[in-house]
Formats: sequence, structure tokens, C-alpha cells
Amino acid sequence: MDVIPTGDLMEWMFDFTKPWEVTTDQTVDEPTSGQGDARVLAEAETEMESSSKVEADESDEADEATVLEIPARFQTIGYDSINFIENIGFLFVFILLFAVILTVLTSFWLLSLCWDRAHPYYKSLYTSIFWNMPLTFGLEGYIEFAVASFINLHLFHWITISDIFNSVACIAGLALTVSLPPFVLWFLVKNRGKLNQKDNKQKFSSLYEGLEKQNVWGLYFTFLFLVKRLIIAVVVVFL
Repeated sequence: MDVIPTGDLMEWMFDFTKPWEVTTDQTVDEPTSGQGDARVLAEAETEMESSSKVEADESDEADEATVLEIPARFQTIGYDSINFIENIGFLFVFILLFAVILTVLTSFWLLSLCWDRAHPYYKSLYTSIFWNMPLTFGLEGYIEFAVASFINLHLFHWITISDIFNSVACIAGLALTVSLPPFVLWFLVKNRGKLNQKDNKQKFSSLYEGLEKQNVWGLYFTFLFLVKRLIIAVVVVFL
């Protein structure tokens, strides 16, 4: 029997086990086709989530910068917010009070339809409220409505319920700002010969109180007063 040298035996054993080691390494390290696809898909999803998060953070930072930047522009004139309702301040309380009064007036009107004794109370309440009270309110708070409406235009949102309520109030403020001056001019010129009548005095005297009613140019004072305040509001907010 031939004897295999020790060195050749070791070399033969090493050559015999080497392919098995390579096969074992390949089995452990190299993923199958399904595993590779899953890994690629997971990496793609991770990248998409990271990208979305970065974009959301950038958007939040931009929104925050906008919210913080706009009030800072108006701090010198006493406005620390772009919110219309916050900027009109006490005038909003008056609006709520007027809404309550309208509710009561409507109740008296409905009651007067079925009960004759309620009609005098409804008539007296209606005469004392319309239209001097809302007109006086609009004239006195005109510049506050104008400035607050123009400021709110810098950030108009319809996201939350409070945003919607504030935006609707801002639209109402803009409507008052734009429509009041031409309405005052039209009404005074059209009714120039009827302004001394008792019924008109009770309803509209706040528009021409203290003015020379016989002089048509004197009736322009209220209109010019409102236009001057409108120009001030535009200059303060946009220039």
C-alpha cells in the first residue's frame, strides 16, 4: 500500500473543502432575486419618506416665516396680527351686539304679524336702529375696517373653521370699505331736497349732520372724509 505524503494529503484536503466554503459564502452573502427587489423597494420608500419630510419641513418653515414676517411690518402702527377680527378689536363686539339687536327686531316683527299690540314696539325699535346706528358705526370705524381688511389680504386662508369665519368677516369689511363712500355720495346727492324731512332725519341724519344741505358741494364733505381715510389705509398697508 502506497503512503501519501503528509504535505500532499493536506493539500488534497484543502482543495476538497474549498469549493464548499465558496458555496457557503455565496449562499449567505448573495441575496436571492426576491430579496433584492424587496430591499430596493424598501430603500426607495425610505428615500421618498425622507424627501416628503424635508419638503414638509421646508413648507412649514416658509409658512411660519410668512406668518411672522407680515405682522412685523405693521407693528409700528399698532397691529401685531394679520387677523381681521383681532385687528378691529372692540368693533367686533359691537358687531355681535348689533347681531343680537337684529335678532330681537326680527322676533318683534314676527310677533307683530300675529299680535297687533307688538307692532308699535317693533316700529319704534326699527326707527331708532335703522339706519343711523349702523351708518354711524360704519363712519366711525371706517378706517379700522379698511386697514384690517387690507392687512388680512396678505394671508387669506380657508383651512380651519376660524380661518373661514375670519375670511368671511374680512370680505364683509372689504365690502363696507369699497361701497360706503360711493353710497354716501349717491344718497346725499339724490335726496338733497328731502334731507330736512322728519323721516329722513330720523334714519339718515348721521350722514349730513352739521352740513350745509342747500349747497350741493357741502354734501361732498362726508364722501371726501371717507375717501381721505381710504387713501390713508392704502398708504399705510401697501406703501
